[in-house]
Amino acid sequence: GILLPQVAYLMQRLGNTRIAYHGAADGSCYHLAVQHFNHEVAGLLPCESSLGVFEAVMSNRAFLGLVVLEKADSGILPATRALLGDYPLMVVGELTHCAAYRLISRVPLREVRRVCGGAGALRSCGGWVRQHVVPSCALVEQDDAACSDWRRAASHNGSGHHASPHNETAWLIDSATPVDPAFTHFVDVHPVDMPAASCTRCLLVCKRTELPPACGSDKTMLLFRLADAPGNLAAALGAFTRQGVNVTYIQSSTEGGAGQVCFFVELAGHAHDPAVAAALSELTPIASYLKVLGSYTPGTASTALASIAAR
Repeated sequence: GILLPQVAYLMQRLGNTRIAYHGAADGSCYHLAVQHFNHEVAGLLPCESSLGVFEAVMSNRAFLGLVVLEKADSGILPATRALLGDYPLMVVGELTHCAAYRLISRVPLREVRRVCGGAGALRSCGGWVRQHVVPSCALVEQDDAACSDWRRAASHNGSGHHASPHNETAWLIDSATPVDPAFTHFVDVHPVDMPAASCTRCLLVCKRTELPPACGSDKTMLLFRLADAPGNLAAALGAFTRQGVNVTYIQSSTEGGAGQVCFFVELAGHAHDPAVAAALSELTPIASYLKVLGSYTPGTASTALASIAAR
């Protein structure tokens, strides 16, 4: 973890302390914002989409934006990838949220008839719940907003409404989500493969025109486009091979338009490192478009803030 007083000091220096985040109040971005920045340190601005986050930062309604880049069950999100290319914002940090789930209900779990949760939660934990808690339950997929609405309705049902369908329902929620006192029955869920199956990778973005200094454990994220022709990708990757730069992730898409292929790339090292800089110089005449999205140290919000506090 990080020391919240240090984060508070850095954000006070930055002036604008608001963070825009994508998703519901019990989603991955929300939990990361609370964990790394705290409500008392930074006002949190919820946004319904990644586009909303980018617009909030661009319009100065927020200084930092927190968006989902990758979900374990769906990979890199095309909307986030496209926004990174379209907007003049820089990636200054990367945080990962690995959900730990809890099953909650207003009634004893043996009386539960249905279990509601997000697609990832049910995929990770549905089998475990049926095996260890409520064997005959129905698994009902709901998005974050629907789950929150149903839990809110259930918490307002009095004890005399035992026949209500809400009272036959349990919810799979992130264990970090605050729980209404009405939900008195709960159990932590522990499938063996859950941590790997429920991790969400998120990015911190802000207005910045220069890369932060290298610190030795950086990664660089970039987008480039190539003409869709034989040998072009091999030539582009050859630039990194010749310079000894490790490409850790690459994904192609057709967002570049007719006859073009767009590549989203992550690599080890900082864009100002001699080897990486040389590889990018070789790539520039090959690519029809090249954008360095950011060079940063993943995993720590304090590093991201320290790197931009001296702007």
